[in-house]
Amino acid sequence: MAFYNPNRVDFNPSNGIIGAVGKVGDALWDIYKTNVEKNQNQAKIDETKRHNEASETHNANSLAQSDRHFNENLDFQKSKFNADEEWRKKVFGFDIDKFNAEQDFRAKQHADNMFYKNLALQDRTDARAEKQREKEIELTHKMQAQDAEAYALAEQYADDAYLAGHFKALNDDGSIDKDKLTNAIVTNYKINPRSAVSGIDKILSEKRGLDANLAQSQVLKNIATLNEQLSKIPEDKEIDNYDGWIDRAGDKINALFGEGEDKKAVESILHLLNNSGYQMEKTGRGTEQERKEFNKEYGVTLNSAFTDNDQFAKAQKLQDLSIPAMRQELVTKRDGASNTYTKQFYDKEIQKLGKINQRLNKLFGAKPKDEDAKPKNVVKEF
Repeated sequence: MAFYNPNRVDFNPSNGIIGAVGKVGDALWDIYKTNVEKNQNQAKIDETKRHNEASETHNANSLAQSDRHFNENLDFQKSKFNADEEWRKKVFGFDIDKFNAEQDFRAKQHADNMFYKNLALQDRTDARAEKQREKEIELTHKMQAQDAEAYALAEQYADDAYLAGHFKALNDDGSIDKDKLTNAIVTNYKINPRSAVSGIDKILSEKRGLDANLAQSQVLKNIATLNEQLSKIPEDKEIDNYDGWIDRAGDKINALFGEGEDKKAVESILHLLNNSGYQMEKTGRGTEQERKEFNKEYGVTLNSAFTDNDQFAKAQKLQDLSIPAMRQELVTKRDGASNTYTKQFYDKEIQKLGKINQRLNKLFGAKPKDEDAKPKNVVKEF
């Protein structure tokens, strides 16, 4: 419905708005705008309130629907679970019965297998036992035969002193401990018959080598010669009994009656000691001049007109030069030997040489010497 506006209005073409003219117009316009904005804001608030109420209603309906769906689903799941549980119980019961049946079957099958397995095992055990008994009988026969061979071999070499020395079956007096030797040979034969026989052959070969070396030993030859020649000289005679005119005359008279071997023995001993000493002192093959110088210092002759004490002193020097050197060679060979027989052999020769040395001391009229006066390279003790 049209109403009268007492205020003058004007149209503003720039913004397309009809506005009041003047202060009254501006005031009216402000009131108008305020009312328009208020109405617009109220409309927005009303719309927001309506929207919120609609949303709440929708949410409430959705929640109620969700609750119904959840309760329906829960009831369904419970019903399904109960049904499944019943089914599982039936299946489980069936599985238990099946399992127990299978266990019973397997247990019976295992028992049957073990029964037949034990039967087969017992058969194999009996067969092995029988075979073992046959082996033992065969081994017993073989060992009996081997024992007979071993004891026969031991009997064959029961009197071999060198073999006994190898097996430490030689007594201190040189006699053979036959039981110990037999046990050693039999034991080695039982371990390895072929090795035992070849070992004995090797030992005997060593013995032959030792015999060859002993036969060539100049020291042993010297000991034998010294023993032989000393046995021809009376115990109460000394070297001065064979020097000077009177002794020489007596030697000639003895020679007429087929005697006088003792002087020849003395000369032989002096000759042996001279050669032995010279072999030690010479350098290389030796020269004529070297021999002359040696004889000048050590040479002994029994052809002087009167008893010559200087000759006796030279004889003692020859003794002190040769005998200790011989002994040292024997000691070295004894200590280097592993066989008891060889050690005992050289010990006996050393003892022989000791007695020879004592006899030479008496023959050459050796007097006790002050220890400080002894030559440092002389070993007098035996």
